Amino acid sequence: MKRSALFCSLLGAALLWGCSKDDGSTNVQPNLNAPSGLTGTRVGRTAVQLSWKDNSNSEENFWVERSESSGPFVARIFRPANATTAVDSDGLFIDTVYQYRVCAVRYSDPRSYSDTVTIIFTLPYPRLVGQPSR
Repeated sequence: MKRSALFCSLLGAALLWGCSKDDGSTNVQPNLNAPSGLTGTRVGRTAVQLSWKDNSNSEENFWVERSESSGPFVARIFRPANATTAVDSDGLFIDTVYQYRVCAVRYSDPRSYSDTVTIIFTLPYPRLVGQPSR
């Protein structure tokens, strides 16, 4: 019985200690904002490097989504929190129009998306189409 009482006392103390408030912490409010400044740069025959600005302080990861020839956007690349670049080289074809967008994600819930960037892989150089748009 003595062991049981000691265990319960230690458990109770540990729970109380673990629930105490840390007064030395900074009270940063989490935000989940859309990435901005999305750009695409050709880095291979059929590869593009995407770069963006991280405007959030509480994302778990980023989803990079791609649309092919005005089709639906599909999540293609997953990057960790605080990442600002990704490379896409999977299943890209010459003379095909691709659009990309990025969103910050928390709890598997995507929020606001970045502007889109459009690229057409042509030989020998890519042709960027217009300015980034929403």
